[in-house]
Amino acid sequence: NPAFEWVVVEFRLSDFMTPTDDLTLRFSTQDCPATAITEALIDEVTVTSVLCEDVDATPPSIIHNAGQSTHPHSGYVDPRRESDNALALNEGIESLTIRFSETVRNVGGADLDTSAFSLVSTGAVTPAVASIDASANPLVVVNLDQNIVPGSWYTVVAHVEDTSGNVIEDMGDQGPGVDEPDRVDVAFLPADIDQTGGVNPLDLLRFKQLVNAIVEPDAGTIEDFLDINRSGGVNPIDLLAFKQLINGIPPSTQVWAGASLDAARP
Repeated sequence: NPAFEWVVVEFRLSDFMTPTDDLTLRFSTQDCPATAITEALIDEVTVTSVLCEDVDATPPSIIHNAGQSTHPHSGYVDPRRESDNALALNEGIESLTIRFSETVRNVGGADLDTSAFSLVSTGAVTPAVASIDASANPLVVVNLDQNIVPGSWYTVVAHVEDTSGNVIEDMGDQGPGVDEPDRVDVAFLPADIDQTGGVNPLDLLRFKQLVNAIVEPDAGTIEDFLDINRSGGVNPIDLLAFKQLINGIPPSTQVWAGASLDAARP
């Protein structure tokens, strides 16, 4: 009969019973009116089980791992020289490499760009984010439009989310010594080898301890503290460069002995 056709029937099993691992499916058929010939065929039976997986609810965070991947590390005071000509403050930190706990993007889902990062400072001069390199995301390089200048703290704040839409936690400034999940604090004070926020005779002692491997840096690399002339390695010239900073001999722009940062670490 050309009127015969296949009919698809779908229903949710849980609407009628509680599904178990031991289940028998039985079919019955009946014509209407009952005087007709009963004919029924079953072509295909499909049982689909829908599992709901837990959605990632953990927000991303910056990995503060003693400068191993987030570099320079949060809380770092750059003690290296500030100038190569005794005139301009043309040397200093100009980029930070930040590792997140997972792949991140702009809040709202757009691809990561410069708007995902901002800077605040305890000083009068605050660089802007000029560009980023997210090619190795969750490792992101943040490039500034100028070097940070001596005497102040600079905080790079990330405004990002993960691929599940969880936004990084903004706990604000938690005070000195705390590594917040969304920011990195760095400062610049030439000759502050011992990272106290002030330049004094103990910095020379710490220089000698580090160069002779009597102590190891608490975080970061040895070059972060002893490559005073920013040559890319540590050598005897760095001790001369350190003394130039202390005494204000060119290429130092001033006498740094007795200098201090304008605030405690944020």
